[in-house]
Amino acid sequence: MNKLHSAISAALSETVTISSRILAAVAPLLAVAALVIAASGVTSCSKDTTPTGTAMIYNGSKDITLSATQVTGVSIAFSTDYAWTAEVSADAVSWLSLSRTCGDPGGKRNGFTITIIPSENKESTARTGVVSILYGEAKSMNLNVKQTGVSALAESSQFDIPDDMIFSTTLGANTTNVAQGFDYDPDEDVIYIMQKYGAYRNHIGWQKRETKSATTAATNKMTLSCFSHGNNIAIHKASDGKKYVWAPNYGTRQDDGSYDSPQIVSRFLLEAGKTILNTDTKENYFFNIKPCWPAFDFDNDLMVICNYKYFWVYRLSALMALPDEDITLPYEITYGGVVGTINTKRDEYTGFPTVKAKDCSKVKPIATIQFDYSTRGLHWQSYCIDNGWIYAILQADKNTAPDIIFDTYVEAYKIDGTKNLYKVRQEYMQNRDRIVQFKWNTADYFYCEPEGIKVTDGVMLTMYTLRGADDPYLIRRPVIFRLASPVKE
Repeated sequence: MNKLHSAISAALSETVTISSRILAAVAPLLAVAALVIAASGVTSCSKDTTPTGTAMIYNGSKDITLSATQVTGVSIAFSTDYAWTAEVSADAVSWLSLSRTCGDPGGKRNGFTITIIPSENKESTARTGVVSILYGEAKSMNLNVKQTGVSALAESSQFDIPDDMIFSTTLGANTTNVAQGFDYDPDEDVIYIMQKYGAYRNHIGWQKRETKSATTAATNKMTLSCFSHGNNIAIHKASDGKKYVWAPNYGTRQDDGSYDSPQIVSRFLLEAGKTILNTDTKENYFFNIKPCWPAFDFDNDLMVICNYKYFWVYRLSALMALPDEDITLPYEITYGGVVGTINTKRDEYTGFPTVKAKDCSKVKPIATIQFDYSTRGLHWQSYCIDNGWIYAILQADKNTAPDIIFDTYVEAYKIDGTKNLYKVRQEYMQNRDRIVQFKWNTADYFYCEPEGIKVTDGVMLTMYTLRGADDPYLIRRPVIFRLASPVKE
């Protein structure tokens, strides 16, 4: 009997083991099947079409625009007391699906939500479709769905650096400090380079554009004392023939003596050989935004402010027409004093300065665009605006994305909000021997940083600060590359 009991127990144990193995093998298939069913929108719904009250309430837009790379879907909410079904037009079933396709009567109180899910559009042309929600007696609500096409640039990575891509190797006011921003005057073929200089100053240096291995620093220079980090400057040639500098101002001192987090944008004359203090500026613009990095499209009367999370777009003429007011800055700043062994020759100030400025926070922007790169291992470096598009140049973050640390990304945003396009990944560091025709070695790999971007007349210029093997710790070469137009309507 004991032997029989043991045999039965062993058989049962083996059966349980086999069953467990079968369940383990089948479970993933069941999970996949469940996902397929959910994605196809298959649910059990009543066929009763008898109305009990409200026909259809929907407050959203019936025109839905999706970007070419969008695959996350868009949710729409509505309420009705009818039973309903939803379907995708025949011309869009290959790239559009719905999270659910029907609902029972009585949804007036809690409502319903459908997610419209696209696949990535890898073609250059846009595509359209219609999502119809059918209810009652032959009634329907139609949603027009458009997905933009991907541009030619967005389909490619830049693996080669031909000679004609090198737009400028022009140096700034000195050869030992990192370039943080730039501008270009095509009429005079002059490059303007903004550099951090020492512990409390920036230099704007300018000279004719050079395309070979430039070694001569700019003799034209202007010194900005205690301003800000130095990126996103703009040189504007006004109708009076004078040149003006637009620059972020009233930053606060960092641990290394540089300045960041500006609260003011200032405009002042570009004057070779002059030094201007942050407190010297007479034309100031306050947005109640920290930090406030500016960009301009002078031809189209546009000014943009960026704080790493949003772009705010304004009419420049409306801001310039504002009266001057005494404005006390809302965030405490520190400038001047002694930084390490460097005496800035300015008394140290810590506090909330009062600045005579135009209060732009009273003006409603004509467009607001939100963005966030942190989840993708990227961080913002600089941006510009041209012909209704904002272009941001980004760098991979070595802490969160070490596999793409030497890559650069450019993204474009249309200011009317209809497009937010992922643009291009530029793998310059994989081709560093072609960049400026210097000798390179592995000790230089960590320093090829994107620092600026300008788009004009169908050309995109991107600036990098490089260190070459011939002078790895002294020469910081700002090299500007030329690419094709990033956006083609």
